[in-house]
Amino acid sequence: MTPHIETGTHRAPAADIPEPLLMAKLSPPELHGWVVPRPRIGRLIEKGVQQGTVTLISGPPGAGKTVALAQWLAASSWPGPAAWLALDDYDNTGGRFWRNLTAALTRAGVRVPAGESAGGPDGPLLVASALAAQQPPAVLVLDDLHLLHAPAAAAGLGYLLRHAKPGLRVLVGTRADRPLPLHQYLLAGDLTEIRASQLTFTGPETRLLLEQHGVAVYREALIPLVRRMEGWVTGLRLLAIALGGDPGPGAVDLADVDQLIAGYLISEAYDTQPPATRDVLLRTSVPELVTPDLARVLADPRHGAAALPELVRGNLFIQPVATAGAGAGSSYRYHPLFRDALQARLRDENPGLLADLLRRTAHWHRQHGQLAAAVRYAASAGDARLAARIVVDELAISRVLDPERGQALATGLQDLRAPAAPAQSWECVTAAALAVVRNDHGSAATWLGRADEVLRRLPSGEQITSRLAAAEIRFALARRDGDLRTLSEAADEQGRLLARLPAEVVSGRQELAVRSLSSRGEAALWLGQFDQAEKALAAAAALPCPEAVTGLRAGCLGLLALAEALCGRLVRAAELATKAAAADPESPDGDAGTESPLNVPADIALAWVHVERHELARARAALRRADARLRTGHDRAAAAVASLAAAWLYLAEGRAEGAVAMLAQVCDGWSPPAWLDRRLTLAQARALTLAGDIPAALAALDRCGAAPELDTATARAYAWAAAGELAAARRELGHVFEVTSAEPARALDR
Repeated sequence: MTPHIETGTHRAPAADIPEPLLMAKLSPPELHGWVVPRPRIGRLIEKGVQQGTVTLISGPPGAGKTVALAQWLAASSWPGPAAWLALDDYDNTGGRFWRNLTAALTRAGVRVPAGESAGGPDGPLLVASALAAQQPPAVLVLDDLHLLHAPAAAAGLGYLLRHAKPGLRVLVGTRADRPLPLHQYLLAGDLTEIRASQLTFTGPETRLLLEQHGVAVYREALIPLVRRMEGWVTGLRLLAIALGGDPGPGAVDLADVDQLIAGYLISEAYDTQPPATRDVLLRTSVPELVTPDLARVLADPRHGAAALPELVRGNLFIQPVATAGAGAGSSYRYHPLFRDALQARLRDENPGLLADLLRRTAHWHRQHGQLAAAVRYAASAGDARLAARIVVDELAISRVLDPERGQALATGLQDLRAPAAPAQSWECVTAAALAVVRNDHGSAATWLGRADEVLRRLPSGEQITSRLAAAEIRFALARRDGDLRTLSEAADEQGRLLARLPAEVVSGRQELAVRSLSSRGEAALWLGQFDQAEKALAAAAALPCPEAVTGLRAGCLGLLALAEALCGRLVRAAELATKAAAADPESPDGDAGTESPLNVPADIALAWVHVERHELARARAALRRADARLRTGHDRAAAAVASLAAAWLYLAEGRAEGAVAMLAQVCDGWSPPAWLDRRLTLAQARALTLAGDIPAALAALDRCGAAPELDTATARAYAWAAAGELAAARRELGHVFEVTSAEPARALDR
């Protein structure tokens, strides 16, 4: 029987359709109350229908493709008939696709051949001929088109779209671009694409969705999980369903929500793929970012390298990412929820393979100079020995020790367990470095001792990198403790070991020479060997330094500025401190007179300069910055010089008691070098004099020795004059005038 169906938007009764069908395939889904209006997507669809033959909505499972199509259809004022066909695997058998397609068009009121004639070899021709004259054009929605993979059905659909163009508009919802030849429609101007990035929910849409489920989206415990959804609508809805109307904190275990979402993703996006693709998904999900080269490293030789663009086109929750120094497409990333689900599956199915892939990823990042990532992946593999070996052999211990620029590297190591005995030297020195970062100096010394024991049993030419790392840790410990003798010995040891490294290693790491000279100059500075310090630090600052470690050059300039300030060359000190600010990658500008963050020596030098110039507010700001950094990066000698500058600031402000208290703490449990001890004593004598304690001031000056130095003689004269003992003051000043008259060019200290 051939049913009589009128053209237009009237639908034929279901009983008139000649073959039994699941009517759900021919009807758009019901739009429930929780569905969020998305007029921006509707406008994109409307524009596509008006302008071209094919409008493609392509996205991963659960991206909201079907709902978006149904929303447009429900709200559209399209004048022609509109048909809906939801595809499934059964549409690939025999002529079922064409019979279902004509049934959908018939139900929408389009006069097309039906029954066996539609399913025959001439079906595409007959349907295209019937639609070509359709005015106004009919809209055909094909949902889940990715399930149509029969070659004959796909070819017939292509024929239909080419020849029914005047009377047909097709809306496609799909997880993959197949089977349509999209490039043909794109070149002809007949294609509108709505991709996954456009389907993701915006912030307002996310809030509205959760509100319509009765969930308080901004409850603190939910915020991280909502962010991890990255606008994926099905994940957001699963979260809302699991919470069941936001019953309150603690009522729902968010781990159960993760498990629910992972189950959906595995079922819809992983299990539906062929075995080779599943293997690729598991392997390439290990790194946070995967490049084509890294994908080749991770690939199973039996399946070949992963074609990452193919995974993107398949909407398998992976997208190209633009990385620094490269354009979009150089790296790819999985949606974090899908990546977690894949790694959980890999961990359950083959934990040994997961560890192996993590090690391969670590080695790849090491080869590309990305040490923090290399260490993190080695640690994730549970391979503490590999992580430690990478740090030591890549000469990165100094980065671990840096409290500000070494956080990423230290974070990758922090979950590692302490090595068991017997341990390799690189494990011991890495454990020592981590103990230094934790301010556990006792453990650091213990691990350093174990490293020395291991290294003593080896020929001196072996494991140079471990020996150099041990010297750097020893230098850091000595700096914190104010052990200047060990500081100098460790600096010399760094220089000797650097000279023994292979030339190709040194040439590829210009920062090694800078760091060695800087250590030597710093040790000389605290020992009061100012000429040697300036020579070494100036040489270090003049060397080329990679951008990644420009903080090294800033540190050299800061130490050099402090050396100049301590020698009384204030103009030069201020200039160098300004250069240190400009060279510091963390400094927002190079104005040394602002509150911009500098390194500790540069700040102390600035404080010294500002006190001498009576710019007390600026001196106070510089000392505040230095104090903030000294709290995280302890440096006993630098802290003592900062305290000396602070004491002179107090005296300039008339706060003698504060200066006395400040100076009394400097030498607590520590013996400063002779030059610094002398300057601290002179400042203490001045503070005690201003506080009115003349006997204590004179007693302090007696510790400077009996030699009639100009600075001590001047300080004694000041104390005697304050006590009203003018004869004694004249006697001290007589010596000062006698020396300065004989040597007019001689400059007096403060």
